[in-house]
Amino acid sequence: MNKQTLLDDIRKRMILIQEQMKQLNYQIEQFSALSTEDDSLEKNNKVLAESVADKSNPIAEKTDNTIAQPQLKPVDARLIVDLQKAIGINDRFRFKNDLFKGDAKLMSDTFDFLNNVDAFEEAMSYVRSHFDWSETNDTVIYFFDLLHRRYYRS
Repeated sequence: MNKQTLLDDIRKRMILIQEQMKQLNYQIEQFSALSTEDDSLEKNNKVLAESVADKSNPIAEKTDNTIAQPQLKPVDARLIVDLQKAIGINDRFRFKNDLFKGDAKLMSDTFDFLNNVDAFEEAMSYVRSHFDWSETNDTVIYFFDLLHRRYYRS
């Protein structure tokens, strides 16, 4: 490789990293918003529990007065088990048109293959060797994010 090719490769990777940072910052903002909502719900539940306990209810005296909160996670933090099932209709059309040149069978076959691969690195190697996608493209970045979630829990 010559210097220019290496520089171009480094620039592309920097752009990809910057895009990933933007996505991570967005996910942090979503999580913070959910956390704030969670705190607000907890305060409301404590007030409700205290008002019920003030009624001198023997059941309330014997039980814990707080209501358990569900563990809220940002939607993007969910682990993907099956790429086909994880992708909605809009993204299905987006991927088919932008990544697979309108070939639904190629997309389906690729998803089937990726669902059976054991490691993220192997999946990325397959995608990179079979498709000539620009890794700075928003659709490609989003697809890689889904692929990452297929193998790693956030």
